[in-house]
Amino acid sequence: MLCLKKIKIEPLDIEGLAKNENEAIEQRIERLLAQWEFTPYLAGQCVRCRGVDCVHFIASIYDELTGKEYRHTKLPQDAAFHNKQEAEKNTRRFFKMYPCSPVEGGIVQPGDIVICGPVGKNGGPGHGMIVGVSSLWHVDSKCVCKAGLAVMQKGAYAFKQIRRLKDRSIMFRRLYG
Repeated sequence: MLCLKKIKIEPLDIEGLAKNENEAIEQRIERLLAQWEFTPYLAGQCVRCRGVDCVHFIASIYDELTGKEYRHTKLPQDAAFHNKQEAEKNTRRFFKMYPCSPVEGGIVQPGDIVICGPVGKNGGPGHGMIVGVSSLWHVDSKCVCKAGLAVMQKGAYAFKQIRRLKDRSIMFRRLYG
């Protein structure tokens, strides 16, 4: 029997911001995600309409939302399957660049990250998706596309965790700066 982690998207709710300000940020997130739609999958790359992988896709969105720009090292495509420690180390490095907190449960907001990866003792984080207004966005084996709101609990890309930017008000300052 297939086990799924069901995710529910709720409206963005950044403390201290009015509903219309949160909605403006949601719209910005969705526009940024849509700009990458159909960009082909290409490991280790980050050029809109030319090629991107999941880490660089999420990083490019976070760079736009936070006003930062980081260079990310390329890992072997199968690191999550064979080198759990290296995959976890790079995930920690990513979350130092973009400080995030874990989110418990399955309720997410636009801009959150859903981390997946293979199960088992050697399985590390291996795939990331970013939450849009009504769907998850990710880079599949072909291109950047929307995904559904259920993530497998077993297999090669099982649910691992949800993360949320610690200082989400930076998205507001960046939009209205």
